Amino acid sequence: MSSLVELRSKLSQAPSRLLLGIAIMLVSAFLASNLISTNDSTAVKVFIVSTNLAAGQKLEVSALTEVTLSKSVDSNQWLSDADLKANMYLKTSLREGDVVRKSDIQYESSNRTSVSLLVQRGRIPANVKVGDAIDIWDTVQPSLPIVEKAHIAGIEVLSGEIALTVLVPSDSVRELLEYQELAITVPT
Repeated sequence: MSSLVELRSKLSQAPSRLLLGIAIMLVSAFLASNLISTNDSTAVKVFIVSTNLAAGQKLEVSALTEVTLSKSVDSNQWLSDADLKANMYLKTSLREGDVVRKSDIQYESSNRTSVSLLVQRGRIPANVKVGDAIDIWDTVQPSLPIVEKAHIAGIEVLSGEIALTVLVPSDSVRELLEYQELAITVPT
């Protein structure tokens, strides 16, 4: 008979243990969901580049992918939606997957202007590429460069000539466009 009494007492305690277990699970699920939702509200949206980009290259929105980082990063240093504008150029080279910092870009209006130039093939090094810093010279009077450390933003090969798009200081544009025959060198 004592075994029957023990069995009844265990069975009467089972629902209370079951209820306690369910209550603990519900509380932990509530706390976990609350913690996750709090973490989502502290996230920062930033941009990574989806392809390798060279310094001096125009930064197109199509080359960017938006990602979310935790709030532990300083959101003021990263490129955000509010910073996306037309005529953005890279100051530094970026590899695929790099997060874009505000310090990596410059806007055309920020003391640099994009200028298109025609240069004869023999007057430009064969290995220059988008992003390279170049010096631009007058071939008639080559005593000093017209512009030093301009960045190539684009290269297009035409018959006999090369069309360069370069970023130059805004105050050099007028002087640069006065010259007819230009030569390009890579500064050392």
